[in-house]
Amino acid sequence: MVNQQHDSTRTMALFEKFLDENPLAIFSTYTHTQSQWVINLGKEIIAELAVALEEPKTVKTEHMTLAYAHFWFWILGVYEVIRTMDQHSKCFAASLALEIKKHKKFIGKLRMVFAKQEYQYQKGKIINNEMSIAGFGKEFNTLIFNVEGEEFDAVKLIRQFEHFFLDIRREQIISDCRDEESNTST
Repeated sequence: MVNQQHDSTRTMALFEKFLDENPLAIFSTYTHTQSQWVINLGKEIIAELAVALEEPKTVKTEHMTLAYAHFWFWILGVYEVIRTMDQHSKCFAASLALEIKKHKKFIGKLRMVFAKQEYQYQKGKIINNEMSIAGFGKEFNTLIFNVEGEEFDAVKLIRQFEHFFLDIRREQIISDCRDEESNTST
């Protein structure tokens, strides 16, 4: 009996440690897992870009194509994770909910171009060259996209969202929120 209590206490301690290190799992294990996939995909993109652009003024096409294709999926993935969090903004501390909304609006502009090949809030207006790579950055280490005059740096975006997800703290998650939301809809 003492061993069972010890195992149970140890299991709970490990679970609490997991939640401290992965607080988004309190909101949703699915969202937590998807955010981890987005982070990992971002790291893969950065690694592919490093190989694709390792020689000055030379682009290794195979690696660049893979980085570009993965960035397309990354845009869709990060937007969907952020959109899901924004739809349940009551599940987060007010400051985090506001940050989520700002991230959704920001990434939404690029997501519309990549997902629907049209401009955000301009239904049916077909894009021009926004999905085309406009440059590789001053240090020749990234992908630059220009959407309606706004420049998007792929590596900066990937790192920005990685930091966003990793900076979420347990106290910013309202643990019983999803139960309350589902109870109010029935």
